[in-house]
Amino acid sequence: MSKYHLLRIYSYQHPGKPVTSEFNKRFNGYGTIKFPLAINPIDVREQIRIPTQLPLFLVQIEDYNSLLTIIRENSAQIKALIGKLPGVAREQFFIDLLIKEIKGTNDIENVASTTKEINRAVENINNHNKTVRFQSFAKMYFDIENGKTYQLNELKDIRVLYDSLLKGEIKKSNLPDGKLFRDGFVRIGNSVQTVHLSKNSEDEINQQLENWLKFINLDKYDPILKACVAHYYFEYIHPFYDGNGRLGRYLFCSYIGKKVDPYTAVSFSYQITQKKARYYKEFQEVENEKNYGEITLFVISLLKYLVSGQKYVLGNLKDDHNILNFVKKKLEDFDYPNFEFNILYVYAQSFLFNSFDGSVQDTSLISFIKSTEKISTKKVKTAIEDLEKEGLIKTVKGRPKKRKLTTKFLDKIGLNI
Repeated sequence: MSKYHLLRIYSYQHPGKPVTSEFNKRFNGYGTIKFPLAINPIDVREQIRIPTQLPLFLVQIEDYNSLLTIIRENSAQIKALIGKLPGVAREQFFIDLLIKEIKGTNDIENVASTTKEINRAVENINNHNKTVRFQSFAKMYFDIENGKTYQLNELKDIRVLYDSLLKGEIKKSNLPDGKLFRDGFVRIGNSVQTVHLSKNSEDEINQQLENWLKFINLDKYDPILKACVAHYYFEYIHPFYDGNGRLGRYLFCSYIGKKVDPYTAVSFSYQITQKKARYYKEFQEVENEKNYGEITLFVISLLKYLVSGQKYVLGNLKDDHNILNFVKKKLEDFDYPNFEFNILYVYAQSFLFNSFDGSVQDTSLISFIKSTEKISTKKVKTAIEDLEKEGLIKTVKGRPKKRKLTTKFLDKIGLNI
């Protein structure tokens, strides 16, 4: 892949040569994509936003086209492997990725959270009688598995989505003070450097969001490209005092989940946590006046995060699928009765494909076994209790009762993990 630099870097590499000639070459090139979105760049030296408006544009360099191809090829592999998994394994694998994704998007914003409380939220997404932290957050992310997206046509739709996703997570002092969005100044940075200066008034925010809404509802752009550019511009607008990043990444993930696949989508934030400083730096570079509104390398960075996530997904899918086949063969060798085989096979799927929990709730297991076998609830319960007495499974939670495989089971089948 060829080397391609920011215009800011290009100007340093070619002293005495006007950078405007290179900008014009890029901006007016045949393969350049221009977007109906403009920014007011930041004067880095003066730490102020300048009035000049620069339209965002992307040059279709080799890296860009290659990465789009790789993403789609990887997605096809992911879908093929997922299609070979039994249902419990498929769902547990998604939950495992989902917990990492939610933890990752929180970590990026320095929002304190634990995998334990996120797992609890996932367990309670359909529990209308109990409220736990991140419950709404987890529910909306879980919907990505089914390709669900929220249609955004009006400004109020953005606020409704914000309130739903971040329910109970925003301090009262940080809630919007305008009709829908913030109506005050926000500066992001420290005492030395300004990272972002957003618009001051809700009227200005509304105008930019109207442009953003029009853009995301256009069909003329590649959907992956549109997701990347929309992600940048939403964070640029920064319509809320708090929660912009989490909402922006959710919007990105839900769209990628529908247009690419859910597993690629929920591996995004986890990858960013490995390179958080770089992620923020990439936003800053687009706003730097010396880069003239070019978004090429920002988009390429997001595409690389997606590819990295896909490699992680594919690696785990292949390994866990091979181990599950090994377990299945071993269980067949032990000649268990069919329903006991199915019980242990379900426990094995959860154990292998969910690294955070790996347990199965009794009620869920009984319901599943009864849907595949003509067998009474009492007989399933007795079989579960007998397996625990044998030491092959153990109770890990009392209410609701949950159990998982033991080391004795792993030793019995010769599995060393």
